[in-house]
Amino acid sequence: MRLFNPDAWTQAEAFTFGDAPHTDVRMRSPFRKNWDFAFQKSATAGSVRTTFRLEIINVFDIPDFDGPQTRFGTRNFGRITNVLGFARTFQFMLRFDW
Repeated sequence: MRLFNPDAWTQAEAFTFGDAPHTDVRMRSPFRKNWDFAFQKSATAGSVRTTFRLEIINVFDIPDFDGPQTRFGTRNFGRITNVLGFARTFQFMLRFDW
């Protein structure tokens, strides 16, 4: 996936400064979003209280894409090649209070 046009960039002449800034504030990574879900149920039987909790992190399994490759002159310049974060994760908890 290309985030910007790499053909719009050129290499500066040897032993000269180019006209681009050292960092380009227009280069951003794609928007990141994460949906989490938690469900908790408690029940009492006599003097024992039982609590069950289910947590699902990244419910929709949406990948978080890393920023574009910024090393000019490589074939992946301007291309997003990495994924950050983690896949959908489940966590269960069972608690007894007496």
